[in-house]
Amino acid sequence: MDSRFLALTRVITLGPLFFDLLAIDRYVFRSGNPFLGFPRNLTELFAPPDRVFRLLQREGVIPASARCISCEHCGGADTEPDKNVARIDIVYSTPGSQREELRVFVKLPSARQYKLYFKALLAAASTDNKEVAFHNVILPELARQAGGREKLGFAAPKNLFAAWSRPFERSILIQECVDMDRFHSRPDWMDADARMVERILDSATDLHRRTWQLRGMPPKVLGKFLERSGVDWLDPGVQFYARRASSSFQEIWKAIQKRTAREPVTISHGDCRMGNCLFSSDYSEVILTDWEVNSITFYLWDITYCMTVSFTPDDRRRHEEAFIRRYLDALRENPQITDVPSFESAMELHRIGMLCIQIFSWLISRFGGVGQTQGNSDEDMHSWKEKLDGAMADVLGDPVGLARALDVDVSLVQQFREDYYSGKILRAD
Repeated sequence: MDSRFLALTRVITLGPLFFDLLAIDRYVFRSGNPFLGFPRNLTELFAPPDRVFRLLQREGVIPASARCISCEHCGGADTEPDKNVARIDIVYSTPGSQREELRVFVKLPSARQYKLYFKALLAAASTDNKEVAFHNVILPELARQAGGREKLGFAAPKNLFAAWSRPFERSILIQECVDMDRFHSRPDWMDADARMVERILDSATDLHRRTWQLRGMPPKVLGKFLERSGVDWLDPGVQFYARRASSSFQEIWKAIQKRTAREPVTISHGDCRMGNCLFSSDYSEVILTDWEVNSITFYLWDITYCMTVSFTPDDRRRHEEAFIRRYLDALRENPQITDVPSFESAMELHRIGMLCIQIFSWLISRFGGVGQTQGNSDEDMHSWKEKLDGAMADVLGDPVGLARALDVDVSLVQQFREDYYSGKILRAD
């Protein structure tokens, strides 16, 4: 049965029920719901103070015989409308008076900024919280196939506990803190150099090689995704606004869907950029964080996305061909991958991908997933705009090439370009 039909069935049958539960949660219980095990904010997280200690003890991360000494918020908290995060120092003792310390990072996504009806439909349609599913199912399976996490060519924070309350679209993730003496973050507005992007792309490449065309992915992994091809993961958001979009956009989107449906797919990080990475001091190691939108996408999504939002437009133009050749060559090193696309085909898809990134940016800006309230500075926003403007100038500056890549008439691309620069596409009014 088609996955979209199943999603629609869930929305029709479960949507009204989830809406009622969410309304009770938000307007009746307000500060705390006794039927939920997951806190929605830092106040609830520390009530009682040893809540995280007891949860990790129940999960076997901390010995059952251990006694909690302290569980303190140690800074680094960041509050957003739909997410609270904190670093916590846990100190406990074990028999024999051994003193142990564990520093953890806790994330509490709750999606509370969304309208109730949208949140109810999202919870009904979703098969799982994507970040929870990645840490609980996808990464462990990839590590099992590789023979251990240390044999994977990409790194993610160590998961201690992750769970999801589907009706309430609320989740909790507890991860072992990365050693910040060895690793550091770098904001997106600080333009990347080639070695940084190379390290990120090497990580993405390993993920793609292991999930190429979803070969070897068991049902327990594939069941976490509704999408199966191309831009399926973006389509629900696009359709939500399609009635407000220009006809040229709707036709271009259909062409994008048709072209990307023919391309090989992989499991991708989805938001593969500097701000979602931690780097070692010499940039030889990178840890990919924030797997909130990991999805099944056309194979080049992470590569195009990373280069577009990390490099300045001039640096992207300077390096994009070399990095795409490097990526394709790395795929060919895997003897099980015999259907690696040609460089010419990949460059066409790269141009289409930059257009998709602009569409993605439109959607997250309208769904409230970007901005100062989401932890993105004005410098980040300005930097992203410059980079996306440069990408769109390149894509729309070659209407013949884009028309050829999408197999549409040049006049459609020209009309789309006119609508884009006049602001008639995906208007919110």
